[in-house]
Amino acid sequence: VSERGLDTDTPEVRLESDEGKILSHLRVGADLAELRELLSNKDICGRGVQLIGTGFAIDRKQAERMLKISSDNRKVIHDYQNGKDLAQRSRGLKVIDFFGYELAQARLFEAPYQHILNHVKPERENNNRQSYRNKWWLFGENSVATREAVAGLPRYIAIPRTAKHYLFSFLNEGVIADAKLVVAGLNRGCELAILSSRLHVLFALSTGGFLEDRPTYHHSEVFYHFPFASLTEPQSNNLDELGERLDAFRKARLAEHDFLTMTGMYNVLNRLHELAAGVDVPPLTTEEKDVHEGGLISVLKDIHDEIDREVFAAYAWSDLGERIIGKPGATTPSRHKSEDQEAAEEELMVRLVALNQERAAEERRGQVRWLRPGYQKPRLAHRVTSSEQVEAELLEAGMVEEISWPADGLAQIRTVRDLLQEADAPLGPDAISAMFKGRSTQRRKDRVAEVLETLAATGAARASESAYFVPR
Repeated sequence: VSERGLDTDTPEVRLESDEGKILSHLRVGADLAELRELLSNKDICGRGVQLIGTGFAIDRKQAERMLKISSDNRKVIHDYQNGKDLAQRSRGLKVIDFFGYELAQARLFEAPYQHILNHVKPERENNNRQSYRNKWWLFGENSVATREAVAGLPRYIAIPRTAKHYLFSFLNEGVIADAKLVVAGLNRGCELAILSSRLHVLFALSTGGFLEDRPTYHHSEVFYHFPFASLTEPQSNNLDELGERLDAFRKARLAEHDFLTMTGMYNVLNRLHELAAGVDVPPLTTEEKDVHEGGLISVLKDIHDEIDREVFAAYAWSDLGERIIGKPGATTPSRHKSEDQEAAEEELMVRLVALNQERAAEERRGQVRWLRPGYQKPRLAHRVTSSEQVEAELLEAGMVEEISWPADGLAQIRTVRDLLQEADAPLGPDAISAMFKGRSTQRRKDRVAEVLETLAATGAARASESAYFVPR
C-alpha cells in the first residue's frame, strides 16, 4: 500500500494502490509470475525411474523363487512403488534393477537376467529409440540425479505426480520409485510435515497444474519455488514428532484393514471438513462411515490440524491459519470454501510469493538456506555469488548510493517507505540500516525496526518473516 499527498488547494488526499494478479472475483491476489527458483531447494527433488518394459516388474512369489536360487540376487531385486501404490495401497511388487551393471555383469545374476532376457529384450528390440534397444537390460530412464539424491538415506519422501489428493509419504531406502512419483531426498519428520501442511498444499495447487480434474505436482514449478520455514529447535522437534506420527498412523491403518486406501481415507477426511464447515452436503454414507471407523479419520484430522497449526506458527502466520485450518480443501481442490477462507488463502499466497522473493534476494547476496547442505553445497556452491561480489558489481555499475539517515521521525518513516517501494525484494531492518551513510549502529537498526513495524501496522507495508515489502 502506498500513500501520496496531492499538491492541491483541497485538503490532502490519500490514494491507496495495490498491485498483483487480478482474480476472477476482482480482488488482487498473488502474482505467481514473480516466483523465482531457489537454489536452496535444487538437486534433491525429481521424478522416479521409467521402466520402458513391463517385464522389469515381478510379483513377490517370482522374487522369492529367484532369491532361493541365489541370495546374491538381492542386489538387483528391490521393492517398487508407483503413483497408484501411494494413492491407493501398495501392490507389493518388486522390480529387477541392473542400474550400474554392464551386460556381462548382469549375466552373473542368472535368474533375474533370464527373466529380463525373456520378458524385456523382445519388447525393447521393437522400440524406436536406439538407446532403449541397445541397453535393453536397463530401465529406459534411470533418473540418475534422483537416485543420487536419495542414495544413502534411510528413507525419502515421495508423492504421486498426479492424484486426487496431495499425499506425501516416506519410502524406505532401496525402494525404487516409478516416474509417476515425485521424489525428494529428505528424510526428516518435520520436512514431511511441512510438505503435508495446508500451506504447502495451497502453494502446490496454485502452481502445480492439473491433469483433467486431478492436481499434478510438478517439482520444477512447486518444490523448486517453495520457501521452507526457518524452524527454531522446539518447532523442528514438534514437527518431527508430528510428521513421524502422520506417516506411521496412516501405514498402521492400511495394514490393519484391507478395504482401506489412502485416497478413500482422504475422501472421508475431506467430507469431515465440509460437514464441520456447515456445507450443504449429504451426511456420510454407510461406506464412508466404515472408512471413518476403520481409518480413525477423526484422529487423522486432528494430526493434520496440529501440523497446520505448528507450520503456520513457524511462518508467524497464525492469523491466517485461524481462518484456514480445518476448512474444506486441505489436500484437494474444493468448491465449498467460504469467502473469508478464500480471502485468507489469497493473502497466504501473497505472503508466500513475497517470502520466495526475499529468499531469492538473499541468495543473490550469497546467503543460501540449504535443505541438505552436506549434499547440495559440493554440487551447487559454485553458483552462489558472495556478498562481496554483489557489492563490487553494484559499485562498478554505479548502483550503490548511500543516503543520509533523517533526523526527523516523520521523514524517517517516509524515507524507509520509499526504499521499500523501490526495492525489488523484501528488506529487513539490518539491510535498510546499512543503506544509510555512517556506521549502522544497533540504535539505528532498532529505530528502523520500529519504523517498519509502524508501516506494517498502518497498512503501508507488509511483513514477511523478518523482512518487509510494499505489494506491487
